[in-house]
Amino acid sequence: MNTKSSTHLSFDSPPSPNGDPHSVPIALTIAGSDPTSGAGIQADLKTFAAQNVYGLSVITATTAQNTMGVQAVYPVSHEVIERQCQTLITDIPIRFIKTGMIYDSDSIRFIANFIVENNLVAVVDTPFMSSGGKALMEKAGMTAYLDVLIPRAEIITPNIMEAEMLSGCKITSKDDVEQAAEVLISRGAKSVLIKGGHLDSSESPDYYKSKTESFWFDGLRIPMTHAHGTGCTLSAAICANLALGNEMPESIRNSKEYITNALQDSFSIGEGRRILAHLPQYSLKEII
Repeated sequence: MNTKSSTHLSFDSPPSPNGDPHSVPIALTIAGSDPTSGAGIQADLKTFAAQNVYGLSVITATTAQNTMGVQAVYPVSHEVIERQCQTLITDIPIRFIKTGMIYDSDSIRFIANFIVENNLVAVVDTPFMSSGGKALMEKAGMTAYLDVLIPRAEIITPNIMEAEMLSGCKITSKDDVEQAAEVLISRGAKSVLIKGGHLDSSESPDYYKSKTESFWFDGLRIPMTHAHGTGCTLSAAICANLALGNEMPESIRNSKEYITNALQDSFSIGEGRRILAHLPQYSLKEII
């Protein structure tokens, strides 16, 4: 994986408090907490670390879940989310953020304003519902996503079902994916990556579109994995790659390679979905 950077130092040489504050690449995740560490804040931080990016985190919700699914969601108030964000930004030079689960419309609107006020580059993931059907956002949140957050995003990363919800388009083919992406661009997104894992296809292609270009990324469909946290991990990897200085297409390409490897080395810790392997230097299968 290419993690080039002409301006960042290794973590082995942390910056002096009086030195260059940009010498360590930093990314912030604003998302929910998953006690299995398979998705959410925990997966994002593992992904950042695997890319050699230092991860910050703002928690938007705590959940009761295991590998079998989400049992309950306990949102953090938007005042607490705001305090976390403002406290970080007054001290640390944050430029790149990734958003995940955001439960209520007030929090969504605050985060959209936070992006604008601080000139942040935002990767916006769209986890509206758990794989087991548990709502991860209040009903009014969809309107806030469309009205204020999507237009502030550098890229949004919905899967097929989420793209249907956001665009209003029924998606059953590649042509439908392209139409949905066009609708999302028209609604203000700078770019969109629609993940094709739920397409009826022998592969798992993803479609990228911006206001100036569009293309399909080939994807390897890995059978019988049913892993937890793939969407969180892909968007976090894109954010980390941007923080490392890569352009968007290269960031997506690197991130797809990363998640493919993590899927291939995924493992089980419970009775439900598998956990992605975030340690590229060896397979966790060898130690578990």
